[in-house]
Amino acid sequence: KANIINALSYLLGFLDVVAIHYLMPDSSITFALVALYAPVAILPIIYISFRYIYVLKTKVNFNTYKLLLSRSSGFLIFSSLSIIVLQTDYIVMSQKLSAADIIKYTVTMKIFGLMFFIYTAVLQALWPVCAELRVKMQWRKLHRIIFLNIIGGVFFVGLGTLFIYVLKDYIYSIIANGIDYNISGAVFVLLAVYFSIRVWCDTFAMLLQSMNQLKILWLIVPCQALIGGVTQWYFAEHYGIVGILYGLILSFSLTVFWGLPVYYMYKSKRLA
Repeated sequence: KANIINALSYLLGFLDVVAIHYLMPDSSITFALVALYAPVAILPIIYISFRYIYVLKTKVNFNTYKLLLSRSSGFLIFSSLSIIVLQTDYIVMSQKLSAADIIKYTVTMKIFGLMFFIYTAVLQALWPVCAELRVKMQWRKLHRIIFLNIIGGVFFVGLGTLFIYVLKDYIYSIIANGIDYNISGAVFVLLAVYFSIRVWCDTFAMLLQSMNQLKILWLIVPCQALIGGVTQWYFAEHYGIVGILYGLILSFSLTVFWGLPVYYMYKSKRLA
C-alpha cells in the first residue's frame, strides 16, 4: 500500500502541473511547485495518520521501542548515505554546467527516474520474499529469483530507454515546452548503462538489507560518494552532461557494482 500511495501522490502532482499548464498558463513557478509536491506531502500524512488511529490503544513497552530504534537506525544511516551519493551530481552541476544543461539533465533524469521507480517498487515487493527464502535456507531458489529479476530489470531499462528515445520529442514538449531539449544519443546510451548498473547494485543492496547486513553498505557507500564527486567534477569540466554520467557510472562500477555481490556471496556461503 505504501508503494501505491507514493506512486499515486507523484501521479497526482504531475496531473496538477499539467492542468495548471493548460488552464492557468500564466501561473508562477512557485504555484506549480506547490501543486506538484502538495500531494506528495499530504497523501502519506493522511495514510500514516489513519494507520496510527488503529494502533493508538496498543500497549508497547520501552524495550520494544528500543529494539525497533536499534534496528531502524542502520537503515537510516544507509538511506542518508544513499541520498548523498544520488544528489552529488546536482551539487557538481550547480558549479560546472550551464543553466540550460542543468534543465536538460534534470528533466531527463526525472523521466528515467519515473521509469526506474517501477523497478524499485518490484524490489520492495521482493524484499519479504527474499527474507523468507533466506530464513528457510532455500539459497538455490533465492539465487534464481535474483538472476531472473536482474535480467528482467535490465531488459526493462533497455526497452524503456528505447521508448523514451523514440518519443523524446513528444515527451519533452509536454514536460519542458519552450526549452531546447536537444540531447545527443550518447546521453541516452549512458543513461541506459547507468540504470542497468543501478538494477544490479540496488538488487544486491536490497538482498543485504533483507539479511540485516548493513555494515558493508556503511563502509562502501561513502567511498562511492567520494569517487563520484571527484570523477563528476573532473569529467563535467570537459564533457558536460556526458561527463556527469561518466562519473556516476564510474562511482558505481568501482565500488558497489562488485563489492555488494562479492559480500553477498561471502555471507550466503557462510550461512548456507
